[in-house]
Amino acid sequence: MPRDPRHDVLFEPVRIGPKTLRNRFYQVPHCTGFGSEKPGSQAGFRGMKAEGGWAAVCTEEALVSVDSDFWPVVSTRFWDDDDLRNLALMCDEAHRFDSLAGIELTHGGAHARAFEARVPAVAPSQLASDYDHFVVPKTMEKADIRRVQGDWVRAARAARDAGFDIVYVYGGHSYLPLQFLSPFYNKRTDEYGGGFEARA
Repeated sequence: MPRDPRHDVLFEPVRIGPKTLRNRFYQVPHCTGFGSEKPGSQAGFRGMKAEGGWAAVCTEEALVSVDSDFWPVVSTRFWDDDDLRNLALMCDEAHRFDSLAGIELTHGGAHARAFEARVPAVAPSQLASDYDHFVVPKTMEKADIRRVQGDWVRAARAARDAGFDIVYVYGGHSYLPLQFLSPFYNKRTDEYGGGFEARA
């Protein structure tokens, strides 16, 4: 059956910055449950999409810091060299079929349970998560902010070195970048009647 010529544009290449997608079919980031625990499955799944014709295939959220995990929900981690090696497999599979590989770097902030690393979640304020009310983060100090900024930079550079062509800075789902912009999450606990400090 011949293709409707109105759809021809979908099969034309498109240039984005220094990279060119071979067509307009773009698999946006979405979770699979493979995360960092099943790198072969992650690579095989995204590689299958690349082989099927998608010009770009992306990971699910890739957490940049040890204080950002959603255990028992499985996400991709980008914490160390082992994670780097695991994710490089996905890049190799995407490139094998002439597709671009994308990664979605993020930090959950107030929503991160941080059970896997067993450290406190961190956020702009100590307000409990509106996703998980059992998560009450530590209010970030300047040192925490600098550390997490450094984690983003390290993860972005490592993603490039692993072979990723597209690097997202993800702030949707009211994750950490958006929490810094939110008037709700940016309020200190004492603006809500004292928070947790002792009162005379």
